[in-house]
Amino acid sequence: MYATKFPTLPEEKTLLTHGRLRSLNLSTNGLRAFDPPDFGRIESLDLSYNELSDWPRHLLDAQDLRVLNVSGNEFMDLPPDLLDGSHETLVAGMDLSDNEDLSLPSSERTGGPSRRW
Repeated sequence: MYATKFPTLPEEKTLLTHGRLRSLNLSTNGLRAFDPPDFGRIESLDLSYNELSDWPRHLLDAQDLRVLNVSGNEFMDLPPDLLDGSHETLVAGMDLSDNEDLSLPSSERTGGPSRRW
């Protein structure tokens, strides 16, 4: 097994935008940034155990995204629109565990369905 470390992903703009890629695993790559302008038709994205602290701006526009693993990063908060009720499928398939400084709204910490955060 090879371990590759990319502080930023080269050509991230074209990686997802052509609509063919359905699953992408970029875990444990030392990424400090990942913010493509378009997520194409991606259904599963694993960005776990990188060094991400900024939520990708266009991630909530990814209509087909069902599974998102962002565990083990450096997120401190979530985008306000994530929990507005219009992203329930994504929220149900999301892993936010091991983001030690992440603060969640009090309603998400108590009650509701069991989630990995």
